[in-house]
Amino acid sequence: MLTKVKNLTQTAQVAFFTLSALHVIHVLKDKRSLTLDLLRQAGKPVWENINEDEWNNTGEQLYNWCLDTYQQITSWMGEKDMFGDFFYDNCISNKVVNYLGYYSENYQSVETYSLSALIDAVYIACHRMMLYDQIGMPSDVVEVGINTFRYCLETAQQASADPVAEKQWQEGIIRRLLENFYTEDPNDFGPNISQKYLEDLFGEKLPF
Repeated sequence: MLTKVKNLTQTAQVAFFTLSALHVIHVLKDKRSLTLDLLRQAGKPVWENINEDEWNNTGEQLYNWCLDTYQQITSWMGEKDMFGDFFYDNCISNKVVNYLGYYSENYQSVETYSLSALIDAVYIACHRMMLYDQIGMPSDVVEVGINTFRYCLETAQQASADPVAEKQWQEGIIRRLLENFYTEDPNDFGPNISQKYLEDLFGEKLPF
């Protein structure tokens, strides 16, 4: 599947990874971290100076951050109406670090996989925005590449109730995108892609 990505326009690549991540965003709705509960159950001390209300509310903030960020990505695909450095400062810098490791990887693996896929797709989108703007990239964006693509798709599959079916769904999305946005030029951003087209491809309204 990854070998086919290079034959999508840059905008369609963003669409593919965006839809793949959004397909498992429902996993995070109304979910808070169980880490503090697990520490107490194990008889281990809870971190000093932690505000438990804020910690528990982080799950809702995280989900809302995903919705807002993906709404901005969707707008960019349709209009190219935002600069990549603004997107980075507004949606990634000093925000992603607040959410990494929020869920207990051992006891909330599905939530961890979903969040990983969503963050990877955000970085992929930011990388393409900055390519479009032809501007320098922060070190964490420069690192985006084939491994980011692979991890995004694989963690989305693992976040699904049926990883095999999820992979087949992803393959169906890229196949349909290739019908409309095939290219052999690695620098081709192609036409803009509307939210309506994305929703037709997704099979339902996007969650924002």
